[in-house]
Amino acid sequence: MNSFQAVNTIYEIANKYELHFHRLQHYSLRNFSTALYHLEKAISRSQLSHDLLLGDLISNFRKYRFYVVASLISFDNYNTFLDKNKLEQLYNRCRLLFPNILDELENCYMAFESLIKSDENPVLHYIKENIDTRLYTGVILKATSDYEATKQLIESLSVQSQCKLIGSQVLKTNTFFEQLIVIGPSRWFPNFIYNSPHAPKIHTVTYKWLERKFQEESYLEGETTKSTIFSGRCVTYHDPFFQRDELEEVIFDTNIEKTVDYSHLEQEIKAKKQKNENDEKDIVAARLVILSGNKGIFFEDVSLKNIFSIYSDSDGFTIGRTSINEIEPNSYVLVRTGTKQDLIRTKADEIIGISAQTYRKFHMRWKNRLKKIVQRNGIGSVHLALKKLGVKNPTEANIRNWMSEDNIMPASETDFKAILEFVKLGEDESKHIKVAKLLRRAHQEAGSLIRKKLIEEIKNTDLSSLELRGEHVFNLPDEKGVAFTAYRVEHISEQNYYIPSDELKEVISLR
Repeated sequence: MNSFQAVNTIYEIANKYELHFHRLQHYSLRNFSTALYHLEKAISRSQLSHDLLLGDLISNFRKYRFYVVASLISFDNYNTFLDKNKLEQLYNRCRLLFPNILDELENCYMAFESLIKSDENPVLHYIKENIDTRLYTGVILKATSDYEATKQLIESLSVQSQCKLIGSQVLKTNTFFEQLIVIGPSRWFPNFIYNSPHAPKIHTVTYKWLERKFQEESYLEGETTKSTIFSGRCVTYHDPFFQRDELEEVIFDTNIEKTVDYSHLEQEIKAKKQKNENDEKDIVAARLVILSGNKGIFFEDVSLKNIFSIYSDSDGFTIGRTSINEIEPNSYVLVRTGTKQDLIRTKADEIIGISAQTYRKFHMRWKNRLKKIVQRNGIGSVHLALKKLGVKNPTEANIRNWMSEDNIMPASETDFKAILEFVKLGEDESKHIKVAKLLRRAHQEAGSLIRKKLIEEIKNTDLSSLELRGEHVFNLPDEKGVAFTAYRVEHISEQNYYIPSDELKEVISLR
């Protein structure tokens, strides 16, 4: 199906399609979630929010609650993501250290203990009993603790193997189903699932206390505001617990997908970096990107598009290049597996041949001199000096770009000449320009080659596993031992970290 046919299909579905919202309830789960909410409030009231032990305890409780709600597992199936013995030890230490919140600690842990003894799987049971899985069905989850097991479980919902586990990004491609089943509140998922329908029926199954009002897209028609661009949409609410819930306590904490306090984590990392500072090293400004699986990576704070990323278009998934300033949560970055060595640089050196290292050493002369002047006089002083020499836009961001090893040369040759004069290398101007252009051509050729091979590998991969696991390894075709790992981005720091340049682009464990 081409893009034009896909648009027509979406238009036809949008004229008459059904949205079904199924609001479930489970009282033990609700009690645990309520107890956890009260515990967090007690911690906040006692000004203990930054305590490491309590932070770890809350993070473990939150992780458990998120996975049992989001990933179609039974309440007692937690071994793949939670160490019960360590959690119990952590709880006992907190009981001794924080007697002023003892009641809330005990209530939460007792509710947790009660829940994990149950082998119930309410969402899965409801789907089997109430939704026709004989239709060709795409099942969308927010996360999974065991991708292969979940995939098999979903396929077993239909004898005819009509049910398929998918990631939401598949619905940006020309892939259609007879129905979709979305597990979790609609706010967890991209709006295009509901507003650009790829199935005539969309079921959203979640717990009632998690759901907020579904937000329909509005638009103006003349002077009238319409509630939705799809006049044919039919919305039905299935509320089997309505009467029993009328007098139930309302839970205000619906942000259960947040299992990590990123501000607290950033403070810990910054303290470690300050402790390990070494003035003798080449220090650069960097931003921390927190990745799935409790991992992180530092990228230099420059505006260069020097990071490989995966995104979807109408033909599927493809590769692009982005900058640290453009990365967003829930996007995907590609990092070379097992080493931080830049593959583009390696391939560019192969293209240049035996003189590559000689050229690179010569090329680094002007960058090293520029860095030393910035370190000695400050970037503001360098900005003013370059401006006087006629450099068109010597902003701090551009100066950082020019010093970065990921940038070969300024876009303007006139600016490059002025910088060479500023660092007192004007006598070798023509040679520096010639070498820089040679390196740039080699890097462009190498980048195109690597991108082409990565796209080839991605086209042959089911990326639903990446979306749900948050991590996937791609082996580069025809490149022995070369692989890239794609990670889902969870958080990007607002603040800068000043770190040695040799710590850039290295995946680190945050726990």
